[in-house]
Amino acid sequence: MTPNDDNQAITFSSDYPDTDYRFLEANQEILDQIKNNKKLVIKGSLKDEAVLCTDDKTFTIRAGHTSNSMLLVLKDSNKIKVALQYHLELTEIQPKLNVLKELLYSKAINNSLDFEDDENSLGFSFEEIIDRIQSSEKEIQQYLLKLNTLIYKNRYIILSENYEFKILELILSEATIGAWKLDNIPIDKCIENIRAPEFVIKHCLQLYSKQKSTATTTTTTTTTTTTTTTTTTTTTTTTTNEEINENICSLDFNKVSIFRAKQLLTLSNKSNMKFEEFMDNWKDTLPVEIQPNFSMLKGIAILITSPTNPKEKSVKFINETTLPSIPKARFKELFQISTRWTIDDIEPFIKSTIPPGNSLEQFILTYSRPITCTSTGEKMIVTRF
Repeated sequence: MTPNDDNQAITFSSDYPDTDYRFLEANQEILDQIKNNKKLVIKGSLKDEAVLCTDDKTFTIRAGHTSNSMLLVLKDSNKIKVALQYHLELTEIQPKLNVLKELLYSKAINNSLDFEDDENSLGFSFEEIIDRIQSSEKEIQQYLLKLNTLIYKNRYIILSENYEFKILELILSEATIGAWKLDNIPIDKCIENIRAPEFVIKHCLQLYSKQKSTATTTTTTTTTTTTTTTTTTTTTTTTTNEEINENICSLDFNKVSIFRAKQLLTLSNKSNMKFEEFMDNWKDTLPVEIQPNFSMLKGIAILITSPTNPKEKSVKFINETTLPSIPKARFKELFQISTRWTIDDIEPFIKSTIPPGNSLEQFILTYSRPITCTSTGEKMIVTRF
């Protein structure tokens, strides 16, 4: 070796192999997080597959093997610390947030007496949720909003479905007794007449109320002189009288309709209810001003056609959150419920499992194949397996 050669001798360090080191393959986003001293957290128990969480994304961590050994050499001493034949690969995934729902429902509030228990036994603190759930903080916060959780004494709680239904049932009963219109429910009267904590009543009213909206109007005034034309645009925000009166709640007809439909489907002893029977019963449970439409139940129930009589249809309730979180297993269960699906019908039941970067059509074709119904010409999908 001459002094001009670029080759350098490397030797093994005294503590070789140092098993504290791992090689991690990171994309630019992860590198930027590291360079900017952002928080990266690895989560997982002994039974879980490890994940890496940034502030807003979740990645699986899996070993990628190579045929050649990779050496980790200290720059200053040319000492080999470790030789590895694998590295860790990161793949962005949809977080398995159904675990969070199961966790919260394990301590769901079933009645008003539950609030008399030790406050630390109610629900979970945000820190406890972060420690237990393999997901980023932002994804967890978004899912907590989706679950309609309550914050009670700095702890996240959730009402059981039966308790939530009971409170709404009492609100609708008060509306019938008081001859209140559903878009003009007096909140103070509900609190006065219903035996339940005030914040629970307000929470249920909020869940089933119309979303407040603002309207923006633009007024343009043009003034013309001999030399210039000036255009002035004024934007004002208007609100409805219902929004101004904080004591009035306007219930959302669609949400009330869906509530009644879920009651019928979950409380019925029949696994499937005939379509005509369901629609008649559904209509009977609603005030006259509400006209239900089956399209309201997209992502909640589907119509199943009888294999022996194409004109006979039944209604099947599907709880999306109880379906398997693994895509292949979810598709298998959905095709056991119905052998044929339209893409429009199946989408709400699978969209939470679509991996980041995949289109809906690409994801569906991984586990199903398209067909055309010979009798109607309708495009549908059937299982690939």
